[in-house]
Amino acid sequence: MKSSKENILEAVCLHFNFSQNLVISLNRRADLVKARQFYFYLCRELTRETLPSMSNYIGRNHATAIHAIRQLEGLMSIYPEIKKEIKAVKTLLVEINPLIVSHIDLLQLTINHTKSFV
Repeated sequence: MKSSKENILEAVCLHFNFSQNLVISLNRRADLVKARQFYFYLCRELTRETLPSMSNYIGRNHATAIHAIRQLEGLMSIYPEIKKEIKAVKTLLVEINPLIVSHIDLLQLTINHTKSFV
């Protein structure tokens, strides 16, 4: 069975219509950078992977992951359509690996439950 970071990379590549090799490449095109930001953000949100682990998997370092996550969070606060794209990638994740749906649902329930106490 694939690890979650592999599933996330696969879903991100499907969403953006890129090959995994292209996303992992050193190319700095804006659309590829955005795909990598999605990968890092979703790994952080949906897995217990460490920053070095998720970064090394695509040939980057943990500082790149931190920067990418912060960048995407900032963009999400300005552009609501990015949240819709994140949701679309999560839907692809469920299609790729139906077992992950229970993890996503559980995580969402935990977040909602925590917010109700705040």
